[in-house]
Amino acid sequence: MRGLLQNEFYSMKRVILLYAAVLAIYYILGVFGSGLLGIQLFAEFFSAMLVIYSFSYGEKSGWNVYVNALPVTKGQIVGSKYLFSLAAVSVTALCGLLLQVGSNIRQGSAPADGIWISFLMLAGAAAFLSLVLPVLFWMGAEKGRILLILIFLIPFATALAVEKLGITLELPAGRLEDLALPACVAAAVLMAVSYRISTVIYDRKEF
Repeated sequence: MRGLLQNEFYSMKRVILLYAAVLAIYYILGVFGSGLLGIQLFAEFFSAMLVIYSFSYGEKSGWNVYVNALPVTKGQIVGSKYLFSLAAVSVTALCGLLLQVGSNIRQGSAPADGIWISFLMLAGAAAFLSLVLPVLFWMGAEKGRILLILIFLIPFATALAVEKLGITLELPAGRLEDLALPACVAAAVLMAVSYRISTVIYDRKEF
């Protein structure tokens, strides 16, 4: 498993550095502006897309065929993808949390104010990955592009529909803060179920 994870990070090193540079720019804009919430939302889902590039690289380089000849189980291969994607969104959430604390200190607020946002964003990204990863194991990054685009469009289409229908969804910050921990627990359960589904899908694939 350790070797599989090392391969993920080594093969994606250039892409990770590019993502980090883009996120650094957006985080700077968020700190000196007033849109840190929106920046954290963008950063989480942006970092979640790293796993798509990981699958695409594996398909083009022939790694998907080679790795199945190695003395590793299919569960470990699937698990390495999940750990890699979770590491990406977790590091991003941690950066967002630290920036939130820094912004609070700069504005004279309590350091812990609003840090629940980072946990809520992490839960959302994990739930999103629980949908995306089984599709990637089933169809791959290239063949599954259309389905992946549809998954990406779901939250935007839902928000647009709510706006068009004139539905008002107003939740006080305190209520959202209370939802952060249950959301993380729910996301963890979704990821566990998703991992099981992906393992079954991958176990049935032929290379």
